[in-house]
Amino acid sequence: MKQIKIYGLGGQGVVTCGKLMAHAYAINQEEFAQTIPAYGHERRGAPVTTSLILSREAILTKSFVYEPDYVLVFDISLPERHVDIFDGATGDTAFLFNAPQVPAYMTGRTNKVCAVDAGQAALRPGLPKEMYFHACLKRKGGLGMEERRLLDGNMAMVEAMRYARVQVVSAYPITPQSPVAEKLSELVADGSLAAEYIRVESEHSALSCAIGAQMTGARACTATSSVGLALMHEVLGIAAGCRIPLVMGVVNRSLAAPWSLWCDHQDAMAERDSGWLQIYAGNVQEVFDCMLWAYRLAEHEDVLLPAMVCQDGFFLSHTAEIAWLPDQKQVDDFLPQYRNRNTFLDINTPMFLNNLTPSAEFCEMRRQQKDAFENAKKIAPELMEKFSHIFGRKLPIYQ
Repeated sequence: MKQIKIYGLGGQGVVTCGKLMAHAYAINQEEFAQTIPAYGHERRGAPVTTSLILSREAILTKSFVYEPDYVLVFDISLPERHVDIFDGATGDTAFLFNAPQVPAYMTGRTNKVCAVDAGQAALRPGLPKEMYFHACLKRKGGLGMEERRLLDGNMAMVEAMRYARVQVVSAYPITPQSPVAEKLSELVADGSLAAEYIRVESEHSALSCAIGAQMTGARACTATSSVGLALMHEVLGIAAGCRIPLVMGVVNRSLAAPWSLWCDHQDAMAERDSGWLQIYAGNVQEVFDCMLWAYRLAEHEDVLLPAMVCQDGFFLSHTAEIAWLPDQKQVDDFLPQYRNRNTFLDINTPMFLNNLTPSAEFCEMRRQQKDAFENAKKIAPELMEKFSHIFGRKLPIYQ
């Protein structure tokens, strides 16, 4: 196992460099890589780091690099900006600087140091970077048409929604979920995803639109995080009470205050009793798998409950790992086209929805929800067996 720490400033490509290195190693060597960025709310010009781990065996933990074997420094002025590029370094740590020569402050520290003026090299014509990208994109692996891809948790969530053939996307960006909303809009715009994208002004509207779309017979999707999920609170009960089997991606992040962008399950735990199934993924592959499995479970005629698929903010949403993506036909065999059941919107068959309900009927509806949760516990293992048979992977239902 090799551990690499990359230091630089926002806009210099620190995060991209980590992903490219992980992609080159994991895809071309068919081994394992993990990269986790770290930065504040500032963007261009603020300090940024990326932790990169390369291994011949599966990487089971999500962690920053604390004792690097290699340190890459994109900007030699970082120590002057009070960035400790020597943090955790040992006598065996090697340093590589993006500079014409090794900076003076390295004198006497270590002899494992070199400098490459990569900034100037990148400006020269004729570099075969296009050939490299082409080779990486064409590299395939696995059985049949399965594809070995380097994805972070957010992109795994997006890919699962695309494979599920969602027809309506209604999402409002919020850190660290923003890449989900952004990428889905790109896929709709370039035609990769045959869906309608609804631009909404808040998370409350995002979930409301998704519920309405699903009730017309379209498989809809949305995603959120932290205070965005809190803003959805009023509408969560509508989806649950009307038995709308909507699947929502939740990128777990702390609630204010104090204000933080980092992971905390407080946002999802606050909605524990809202009538939604909650499914937690532990790695990038599980994010993809759990999303597909959640659609199948939520839409089962004996369940019909909405589901949240949760992943840790940044530690999973922004961590890039190897994942296997199946052939579309495999997904279609596991997840058939969505069909409305129970409550729906149809001008040819009108019905009252969420009207004023007397106590007796209210209690009966709540009991039916409870029965659906009990059914989900029984049906979940059966659906996992089907998932395992088609995809060759099996997830633990309870831990």
